[in-house]
Amino acid sequence: MRVGHSFSVAIHKCYAEFIGWKQTAGAVGVAWDKIQNDGILPGYDTLKLELPELPDKFILYFFSLTWVLSDCIESTDAGSLIEYVEQGADVVLGPACSASAVISGTVAKYYDFPIVVWAGMFFSTLLNNDDYPTVMASTWSSINQARTLTRLFQKYHWNNIAVVYYAARSEMLPRCSLIISDLEVI
Repeated sequence: MRVGHSFSVAIHKCYAEFIGWKQTAGAVGVAWDKIQNDGILPGYDTLKLELPELPDKFILYFFSLTWVLSDCIESTDAGSLIEYVEQGADVVLGPACSASAVISGTVAKYYDFPIVVWAGMFFSTLLNNDDYPTVMASTWSSINQARTLTRLFQKYHWNNIAVVYYAARSEMLPRCSLIISDLEVI
């Protein structure tokens, strides 16, 4: 099985603590332990690490995992997805940022290739199965949280509300602004 993964080195401090390499790379080992303990991939029993000459790519043999440190740059994420497809990967985990996920989702549709978005929160447009049929997410979209807030407002019969929020720590992690945009649509 060949898996690609798109990480961020988190050169931007504003999102380092949420999706940075140091905070997320350890999940690979945890996931591998779970795969082994639960017998999820019975044919794969070895995860061997080799550091090739390029410091930004790691290759794991038998269960092959290659990652790209894209820093949520949309063109880098889309380009690495194309490279993964051309090199015969089975799936890509990433990208880690919502804007990159939209671009990569379009590329994935073109190639009919599965990607698993793991952004902290992603644009609700990615839920459109016609536009993004090969995209799966491991987190909630902003529309889910907007719907939950709407239910809360309805439960307490709140007709006039004020929402105070911080627009964005970074354009790469818009977070609250995504929820507000979806609230306006609902």
